[in-house]
Amino acid sequence: MKNKNTIVKKWWQQLWFRIILIFLGIGLVALLASMQMSGQACLFEKREIRYPHFLPINLLYFLCWGILFPVIQKLCHFISKRVNKWFLMVLLHIGLGILISLLHLLIFSVLIHVGIVINLVTLPGRYDLYTLAYRWMNSNIYIYIAIAGFLHFFYFYRQHREKALKTSQLETQMVQIQLQSLKSQLHPHFLFNALNTISAYVKKNPDIAIKMTARLSDLLRLTMDTKTHLEISLEEELKIVSNYLEIEKLRFADRLQVKTDIAPDTGDALVPAMLLQPLAENAVRHGISKKIDKGCITILSQRRNEKLELMVQDDGPGMKENAVEESMSRGIGLKNIRERLKRLYGDKSLMTIDSRENQGFMVKVTIPFRKSETI
Repeated sequence: MKNKNTIVKKWWQQLWFRIILIFLGIGLVALLASMQMSGQACLFEKREIRYPHFLPINLLYFLCWGILFPVIQKLCHFISKRVNKWFLMVLLHIGLGILISLLHLLIFSVLIHVGIVINLVTLPGRYDLYTLAYRWMNSNIYIYIAIAGFLHFFYFYRQHREKALKTSQLETQMVQIQLQSLKSQLHPHFLFNALNTISAYVKKNPDIAIKMTARLSDLLRLTMDTKTHLEISLEEELKIVSNYLEIEKLRFADRLQVKTDIAPDTGDALVPAMLLQPLAENAVRHGISKKIDKGCITILSQRRNEKLELMVQDDGPGMKENAVEESMSRGIGLKNIRERLKRLYGDKSLMTIDSRENQGFMVKVTIPFRKSETI
């Protein structure tokens, strides 16, 4: 009940504010018109009639336009919605302009007569009602054209803005759908590889298989928690990649080492969900798994002005320079990441790959630095 009374009170306040603005506008326009008429009488008719003599009539004149304005507004809104052909719109406004001008003149004449009878209005100088009516009729047409033109400009501008907003919303929704689709491609791809790894150890080493399954359960829980998010904090993303690498450590035993160098001011930075896991998986598959001795994966983050730089590097055998692009075109992970970065950040993101024989494989991702509001 209290909220309802507050809404009603606010509505009345807004209504009175608009009414006051309308009357102030009518008064200002009437004052300017009175000063113009006084100047014309002095220049062209050689008579000195001060503007206060014209003010009551002009107030009534523009008050009539204030009364008719809602009618003109409704008509213009209807025409802008229903009429699409310009020549038909012009014909309609010619007819409406004449009718509205005559209606205004009728209302104005009645008010003038009433004002004269009750001595609220006097005709200035040698002006009579018919002379003024002839002058007002000419002015009425131009005023109607000005009002209708302004209203149509306003409606067309608003329709253009609404159309642009709807188009923008549809494009945003389409990008969201495409990003979710790209992100969802990673889950079955990663899950297949993880289950394939676990199945290989079920008979060979059941204890490791059990530990891997427990780690996979934790990992799936984390990925499910971020399923609906296109971006998460770097801290959350590191938890996902850490769980994945723990599974791989069980597989490679002491052959896999993981080093992290995360700048303190980047933990709450927003990054695309499931960004580092595919990069770490790529480092394991193409780097560590192909080494006989121990291998190391390094994950780094740092902030450079308004950019966040992330890097995943391995010390595996690497590959020839001309084979890097070929590897990207075949693999799901890297191609997926590049596509998601493009759709999320456009030209503001960059992914570079560096690999040489016997020097490992390095992927560096640069994105705009934005902090997570939830942290």
